[in-house]
Amino acid sequence: MKRILVIDTDIDNLTTVELILSAQGHKVHSHSKWRRGFFQIEVVKPSLIILEVFLDTADGRNLAKQIKHKQPIKHIPILLFSSDHTVKESLKECGANEFLGKPFKIDHLVETVKRMIAA
Repeated sequence: MKRILVIDTDIDNLTTVELILSAQGHKVHSHSKWRRGFFQIEVVKPSLIILEVFLDTADGRNLAKQIKHKQPIKHIPILLFSSDHTVKESLKECGANEFLGKPFKIDHLVETVKRMIAA
């Protein structure tokens, strides 16, 4: 069982992702408040972080940069997701590993997560 941390201010999306990934056998830690989720990374020690780009008072790309520059957690893969598909162009700049556009197909989410945690 892999631990996955999901941070998204959209409660419906957060619940959907949590249900899908829990059904796949993962332990999902979900947070609608980015600060709480961000500060849980070192406690949860997830195998994957799924992070919305447009959070209430933060940009997920900036959070991804911070994660990738922090020694004990910089190895954790990050999956950014957003309904703004132009965000995909900024993956390398922010250090995120993958992008998933919203709305997403369930099988695409499952396959992307599977691939990312297997690497």
